[in-house]
Amino acid sequence: MSQTHKLKVQSVVNNTSDTITIAFEIQTHLKSEFDYEPGQYLTIEIMVNGKKERRAYSMCSSPLTDVYPAVTVKRLEGGLVSNYLNDQVKAGSELDVLSPYGNFTVNLDPNNTKSYLLIGAGSGITPLMSITKSILNLEPNSTISLLYGNRTEESIIFYKELNELRNQNQGRLNIIHTLSQAKGLWFGETGRIDAEKVKGFVN
Repeated sequence: MSQTHKLKVQSVVNNTSDTITIAFEIQTHLKSEFDYEPGQYLTIEIMVNGKKERRAYSMCSSPLTDVYPAVTVKRLEGGLVSNYLNDQVKAGSELDVLSPYGNFTVNLDPNNTKSYLLIGAGSGITPLMSITKSILNLEPNSTISLLYGNRTEESIIFYKELNELRNQNQGRLNIIHTLSQAKGLWFGETGRIDAEKVKGFVN
């Protein structure tokens, strides 16, 4: 079984009513152990009812732009770990965490001139956020188009952060939001991400 390391929580940010982002402080002797690539995830281990539970959460942070590695956790109905983290964890808490892992990564190169198409829904935005920030930072000649689906406007994770990234990278980041349960004054796309939406997005 892989070894866990005890990490102190640097901050906890409420993204939506049921989603938080947890950033971790990394002690000097663990720096190399927690080097990571955009798109990878951390596995958190906690004790629930006397039993060890492990859950993997994608990092929303970028190793190129963020001081602290961070994961985003969406509360799931009946979810032992997600509910514990949302209810109990705060700045200064300590959590047992495994080293970064995962193959959902991209080969970044400052000389690249690429057009990236990213598609995600709900909490699936988390690794895409890490990848997006990294591409914008390291590949000045590349562009990104993101199709992001949610239920309502209030449930859009990183809504403010994505708008800021788009404003800071005019012409390089295009974001299409689509809502399956749109209400009120919503002028964007509606409906779930399906084959037709993906076809229109890609073309």
